[in-house]
Amino acid sequence: MQEFKAITNNAGAKYGRARGAVFVTSTKSGSNNFHGSAFEYLRNSALDAKNSVDRGDLPIPQYQLNQSGVSLGGPVIRNRTFFFADYEGYREKQGQTKVVTVPTAAQRLGNFPGIARNGIFDPISTAPVTNGGVPTYTRVRFPNDVIPASRFDPLAARIVAFYSDPQTSGLVNNYISKPEKLSLVDRGDIRIDHQITSKQTFFARYSIGNSDLHIPNTFNTRIGGNEDSFADWGSSNSDVRHRLNLFTRYELPFGQGKRWANSTNPLDRYVIGGWELDAILVRQSGLPFTVFAPSATNNGTTSRANVVAGVSPYPAVQTFQQWFNPLAISVPPAACYCCGNSGRDVLTGPRGANPDLTAAKRFRITESLNVAFHAQFFSALNHPQFAISGNTTIGSNGVGSIPSTARTSRQIQFALRFVF
Repeated sequence: MQEFKAITNNAGAKYGRARGAVFVTSTKSGSNNFHGSAFEYLRNSALDAKNSVDRGDLPIPQYQLNQSGVSLGGPVIRNRTFFFADYEGYREKQGQTKVVTVPTAAQRLGNFPGIARNGIFDPISTAPVTNGGVPTYTRVRFPNDVIPASRFDPLAARIVAFYSDPQTSGLVNNYISKPEKLSLVDRGDIRIDHQITSKQTFFARYSIGNSDLHIPNTFNTRIGGNEDSFADWGSSNSDVRHRLNLFTRYELPFGQGKRWANSTNPLDRYVIGGWELDAILVRQSGLPFTVFAPSATNNGTTSRANVVAGVSPYPAVQTFQQWFNPLAISVPPAACYCCGNSGRDVLTGPRGANPDLTAAKRFRITESLNVAFHAQFFSALNHPQFAISGNTTIGSNGVGSIPSTARTSRQIQFALRFVF
């Protein structure tokens, strides 16, 4: 990155529309000389100290950090065409010491004497009684606070089997675990600059990035999704495959130093001259989205749908009343209690196009006092920006349609700024 700037308010139309601050970044470009860099940052737990809860007879949780990168820029054609490329990789494996409580061997068999102050009671023995004329309930205590194996819930028994055995004889804080988080990040950029004439330049930049984060549970087992992470491989919700930004600025040929209306009279100086026009056009491909189905395993929630083989997910003629074909997606059979085979973010929403315009003029009142006026037209052509939102669950009302816009219609803003 060569330059970074934050515009906290009143960003011009040339920056498009965004909530909050606008961050403007400029990437480095090549030159007539070859320049580059290479770096590596290394951290390793072999050099670190133990904390107060680490076991003295075991190594501390593993920590490895490798952050490296390279960059190179130079000429393709001297004085005309230049390139710049960079790559950065990030690898982090971070262990953490956790002191947790796991069931003892006796508790796994249903033996809980002395665990609960008032004892362990049978929930299905609950019966209404009257105590002093006041209705209440009573339950029967398990003999010796031992729950018979015949009363174990099959699912709960399977879950308990996944717990590790305690490392100490205590009833609480009897297990020290060292789960490890794994973070993998790769990103890179390449930029080409070309000098067309002394007043015209062209540049193109391509950036790519990929990140993979694995967060384990307490016992260092990866949780969430399938064991095979590639089974749920898909695009990011913010994956914009193609984005084109065009910006142009034209200084009108009126005023001092220009071709017309270049006299010093007040009309030419303060009204006709000194105007410029800015225009920016942003076009981008649509954002991916996922089609869901009502969940057969959890009422009130959704899960992945099933793909209907041989049926196109898009209609022959896409409209905003039917952006995707609901007949290409089906609800998994309720009897299987399973998620569907549809992938993540397999469909794409509508493309976006947004033109913004600015008319600006600077008035020089004195040598040290200037006034700048801007008339800004956001979405100048009032082109609607549609977005998929809400109607992506099979069986819901309006499924497959686009009910709303992603941005507001054309807005006009006037700005006046004094600089002294």
